[in-house]
Amino acid sequence: MATHKFDVVVVGTGPGGYVSAIRCAQLGLSVATVEDDRPGGVCLNWGCIPTKALLRNAEVVTLLNHAADFGIRLTGFEASYPEAVQRSRRVADRMAKGVEFLFRKNKITLFPGRGTLTTKNANETRTFDYCVNPANKNTYQETTEGTTLNLTVVLTK
Repeated sequence: MATHKFDVVVVGTGPGGYVSAIRCAQLGLSVATVEDDRPGGVCLNWGCIPTKALLRNAEVVTLLNHAADFGIRLTGFEASYPEAVQRSRRVADRMAKGVEFLFRKNKITLFPGRGTLTTKNANETRTFDYCVNPANKNTYQETTEGTTLNLTVVLTK
């Protein structure tokens, strides 16, 4: 059984999680994160960011459809949905790489998997003083100075 000591464990690296992790590291705390996907979570990798990239493609198509309103004459164009999806994946990939770079720069440890807080009987133990779960405010735990919670993060992946 491997044991690791961190000042802060962030469960989930979505927009709230990766910002929390980076800021804690900037403040001099040792930080670990647990994520079952790439850093950035669902928003950056599959939801918000790729969707906004697709919406931008739709906006460009709309502008091209109204080119004559701007005094521009087009003889035609073709929009390709598969190419638009590829572009949205490239945008999301570039953003995720940026978060990964910031994790390396700030010496943040990333554990792939799903984090679950338990009290005992885990394969791998991480001891920490603070736990941040940006997706669920009820799991935030705080300790008094010099006290350790000894909660366990179970990696399920």
